[in-house]
Amino acid sequence: MAVDVSVSEQAAAFDVAVRDLAAAVPARAKGWRRRVLPVVSGLLVCAVLGWIGLDEARTDTRIDTARSALTTTKARTDRAVAEEATLRRVFDSLRSQLASSTNALASDTAQLEQAEAALTKAQADASDDASYIVDLTSCTQGVQQALNALSVGDQSDALSALDSVAAACQAVDAPDG
Repeated sequence: MAVDVSVSEQAAAFDVAVRDLAAAVPARAKGWRRRVLPVVSGLLVCAVLGWIGLDEARTDTRIDTARSALTTTKARTDRAVAEEATLRRVFDSLRSQLASSTNALASDTAQLEQAEAALTKAQADASDDASYIVDLTSCTQGVQQALNALSVGDQSDALSALDSVAAACQAVDAPDG
């Protein structure tokens, strides 16, 4: 990129060049110098004005390019802001859904814990019932053997049958304790 030099500096450089050129011209060419000097000065002025015009055109081009870039950047920024707002709404919606899901999970977990506790109690009750049924069956069989022994007149076998199932019969008689 060319270094920009101000117009006044260039004009000063041209004036110095013209003076140096005038000093180098011999004395007999002084009349000729008076005719050529306005022409050269006019050419120099035209060159400076042309350079200024070109510089102004380049500056206008740069300004137009900057404006175009600014417009493009503003449009991109507007799109990014709109996308950010959309993403923020989606994020807020997801956050709400997550909170709702977390609450539902907590509720389901509490219900599951209650169901597990009820299942554990039911299993314990079933185990107790099974033990009661075993004791009842054993007691009933012992009493039946004792009755059979009494029906044939054998009291010692009847007492022996009742003694063997006494603990089972006591458990059936007091199932809670």
